Amino acid sequence: MKKPISAPRVSKERDARIAEVRKARSERRFDDAIQIAQVLLAKKPNDAEALLQLGLSLASIPERIPNAIEHLEAGVGQHAGSATLRSLLGGLYRLENRFEEALEQTSLAMKLAPDDMNCVLNHGLVHRDRGDDEAALGCFLSAVAQDPRYTEAHLGIAEILLARGEWGPGWIEYEARLPPGREVRGGEDRWPEMAAPKWNGMRLPRGRILMIADQGYGDVLQFARYIPMVAQRCNEAVLVCDAALATLLRPLPGLALFSNDWKQLPAHTAWCRVSSLPAIFETRVESIPQPGPYIHPPAERVAHWRNRPNAVMDDGRLRVGLVWAGRPTHGNDRRRSIRLELLQSLLEVDGVRFVSLQQPIPERDQTRIGAFSNLWSCPEALTDFGETAALIANLDLVITVDSAVSHLTGAMGKPVWILLPWLADWRWLKATDRSPWYPTARLFRQASAGDWSIPIAQMTAGLQALCASRLAGGTMANAGP
Repeated sequence: MKKPISAPRVSKERDARIAEVRKARSERRFDDAIQIAQVLLAKKPNDAEALLQLGLSLASIPERIPNAIEHLEAGVGQHAGSATLRSLLGGLYRLENRFEEALEQTSLAMKLAPDDMNCVLNHGLVHRDRGDDEAALGCFLSAVAQDPRYTEAHLGIAEILLARGEWGPGWIEYEARLPPGREVRGGEDRWPEMAAPKWNGMRLPRGRILMIADQGYGDVLQFARYIPMVAQRCNEAVLVCDAALATLLRPLPGLALFSNDWKQLPAHTAWCRVSSLPAIFETRVESIPQPGPYIHPPAERVAHWRNRPNAVMDDGRLRVGLVWAGRPTHGNDRRRSIRLELLQSLLEVDGVRFVSLQQPIPERDQTRIGAFSNLWSCPEALTDFGETAALIANLDLVITVDSAVSHLTGAMGKPVWILLPWLADWRWLKATDRSPWYPTARLFRQASAGDWSIPIAQMTAGLQALCASRLAGGTMANAGP
């Protein structure tokens, strides 16, 4: 006769499975995490921790956030006193722009666990997304008061300050967004521990400064303007960055070496993150360096695209590049990217030939892109940002969501129109249709969360006016601010 399994044994096995879920999620094996959590819940449907882990795992897959919400709603029904479940549910409501429901859940979570910093942070994020910056700052500051090293709260403060132009304190908070020893956000696992000190802007006439491209491609392109300034303060300036940007960044003035080897960093006297350069140089809105073009694609690649057969470069129409989706893993991608079909009115403007700069084509649009006869696409030819830049050099205008291409086009000094979500990234500031970073950019913002109709209508009208002006003998100067 078998002996019954003891409660401690069951608990130990359950804890081990919970640990497996967390590990799978940390390794981005989300389907595995979901499956393990579901097995746990099949055995014990009201296991609060398993409910939480399944919700987190589902929410890690953007298209499954509605499933995560449904699941957590049921979980909250079973565990009404769980601050963690309510806070997570509120956070997912926030991502779906269901702000009132989000506020209700995070408020309840705060009452249940007023000392839980994650609950305080989530409550602040809901306030921020609703547009109440002061309430959000109150939450973030409260979280920092509990733990001065709470990096997520520092980032929340930084983004609000930077978005409203308070760049002095904003950069201080931005630099506090990462704890010591983990100075590269999201890249700690691919580069070795730094032995040299961080660079603080001091002159090192005999030294070598290593710059690490620590964030997304757009961030690197935006802050590449500082690289010649770094070179002026040292003997050699070195950059470690993904190879996709090598063609464009290697020729920058003063850059002695470009490397894409993250495991064997070049020898250096001091190092810094590329994203830290605005703070190091004490940048303010009125003192942003390099307002003019500072990224230049290779002349031979520009000529290649100009002379490419069937590239619709010489049919007499306005040539407009188009990007409608950013990198899916970006934290705000659900809000910044759009479906191609929403741009139909834009794609029907007479006198325009659209050129897709989208790479890759989102899976949901791969069967639809052929329906737009006015949109020329060859994603296989856009092998790196050098090729994309060379194609952009042959266009009259680029229309894009908030993506790396928006920064690339602005850095080239080409006209660019940027579609921005209700909660735009801090670098686009607030309530303005101009960008101090890129004089050739125009910003088209959502008037309410999730509603693209107004900015797309404004952009369509602007493009129609531009075509009319061109027919009347106007210039592309009308495309910029």
